[in-house]
Amino acid sequence: MDDRVGWDPAFNVTNMGSVPYISYYVTVTDTDTAMVQDHTGDNLDQTSGYPIPTAIPQLEPGMTGWANA
Repeated sequence: MDDRVGWDPAFNVTNMGSVPYISYYVTVTDTDTAMVQDHTGDNLDQTSGYPIPTAIPQLEPGMTGWANA
């Protein structure tokens, strides 16, 4: 997990399976404030942070990408 400043976490994801990942869903809860944020995405990113240089349209087996929440 990349703990960027503010409320904008990013998770490093590696596809350990045998089929491509084509989308993701993340729910993040701040346990101090009970704030909940949901996010879905159809692309993972090559790096965390902004700006995003290149999106990965599907994460093939063995590939790693970033899911931004």
